[in-house]
Amino acid sequence: MLFRSLDDAGVVDLRLTRKVISVHKRTLDDERLRRHSKSSDWVDVHVGSEDDLPFLAELAELAAAAHR
Repeated sequence: MLFRSLDDAGVVDLRLTRKVISVHKRTLDDERLRRHSKSSDWVDVHVGSEDDLPFLAELAELAAAAHR
């Protein structure tokens, strides 16, 4: 499962892998993203406006590619 739910308005859960998290540290170092825990593959992506949609799409593509 790559996408779990919309927890709150504007928060999307995405499942990345540890490898994706490790390789893409710079991309993931963003105030719109929060990891569930240090050992978790799940991240919360905060989408506050349409301007955040490209960031969400980029993360969704990383997640999808990691699970192919």
